[in-house]
Formats: sequence, structure tokens, C-alpha cells
Amino acid sequence: MVSEGLIAVEPHRGASIRKRSRAEVADLYDISEVLEGLAARNAAENIGRPGNAELLRSLVEQQAESVPISTRRQVDAAADLHEAILLMSDNPRLIELGTNMHVLTFSLQLRHSQLVADHPLSGHSLDEHRDVVDAILTGDPQHAEEVMRGHIRNGKQRLMALPDNVFH
Repeated sequence: MVSEGLIAVEPHRGASIRKRSRAEVADLYDISEVLEGLAARNAAENIGRPGNAELLRSLVEQQAESVPISTRRQVDAAADLHEAILLMSDNPRLIELGTNMHVLTFSLQLRHSQLVADHPLSGHSLDEHRDVVDAILTGDPQHAEEVMRGHIRNGKQRLMALPDNVFH
């Protein structure tokens, strides 16, 4: 956790969850946009492999089922979908880098969802995830990349609109 940048350890004070500045969060999302866009591109190229289309459809439906239940389950379902897209990219280095980014970005979303009762990040996520899945299912790599990159940019914009107490 320390190596991923999630935990800050201070002498004589112990460990705490590390907060990130707006600039750090913006940088993480800029990097994530490129990585996840590439993953969606590769997933579209690999969509014909056995089980890929069915997995994407089932994961987006699991996210839809989580909406009335809890924000934690929504964030988990969203993370599962993003992870599946990474795995479908069939690019080990991209999977490793993307997974590391997910640890950072999804932990921030989950932390925020616990601080704010009306969590504005999840409401758009399901519709955008459906769009991403539909784009990958078409098998058009360029379109899939564009839609995923737009989804990540939208998430960044929503995060940047959050109050200052989320960042530090």
C-alpha cells in the first residue's frame, strides 16, 4: 500500500490514508485516459475471443444491479469492468500499469463516496460504461478507444468539480 502511494507513513505519527492534491489527481486521470483508451482499443480487437463479449455484458449488468444497493458495490462493479477490459487487452505491461492506476483512482472514488452521501461520480458511470461496452462490442478499435477516453475525461471533470476537502 505504501509503494502504491495509498498510505503515508510519518515517523512518530504512524500510517494514514494519503490524500492527493487536485493536480496529482488530474495527472493520474490524464495517464489513465491513455492507458484505458489503449486497453479498450485492444479489447475491441479481441472481442471475438470466446467469452469476452459475454463477460462485458454480464459485468455492466452487475453494475446496473448494484445501483440501488450501495455506492461501495457500484465502485467495485465499475472496477471489475475496467479490470476485465484491461485483461481483454492481452497486453501484460498494459495490464500491470492499468491495474496500478486503478488502485489509485478507484481508491479515491471510494474514499469520496464514503465522505459524501450524494455521490455524484456513480450516477454517470453506468451509462458511460454501457457506452464503452457497446463500443468494444462493435469491434471498432478506434471508436472503443475514443469512447473510453471520453469516459475517463468525464470522470476527471466530475472529480475536479468536487469540494476542496476531498483533496489535500
